Amino acid sequence: DSNNAQNIYSGYFPYMHGLHILLDYYIDQQEDMEEGDLNFCSFYMDNNHMKKRLIYFIRQSKKHSRNLPDRKFHEMIQQGLIGLYLADEKVAGIEGSEDMCKSLMKASGATSKFINFTIKFYYRMES
Repeated sequence: DSNNAQNIYSGYFPYMHGLHILLDYYIDQQEDMEEGDLNFCSFYMDNNHMKKRLIYFIRQSKKHSRNLPDRKFHEMIQQGLIGLYLADEKVAGIEGSEDMCKSLMKASGATSKFINFTIKFYYRMES
């Protein structure tokens, strides 16, 4: 129904969607710099500022998904975004990524760590 649709929309926008976009920009920083493309992460003062803002988006995404129908499903999407994006091979080339990944996965939750580990394990098995 329209009430349910509005609740889901409010649960995802702007925070879950913004988290998704920022994570994509985070892993593409080097590529965007080389190609001269705009990258929202370049507007943060430093890595610490970027980390604080990403954690803010994680917390807001969690907060806004609490009232959604099938809450656990939507929480898993948020945690999956963190685990999936931070498993990308490009992350290893980003300065300070180890601390960033640790902090973001801690803020997101254990499911993020599990998804991240599983994806990295799969990549290793594939190569």
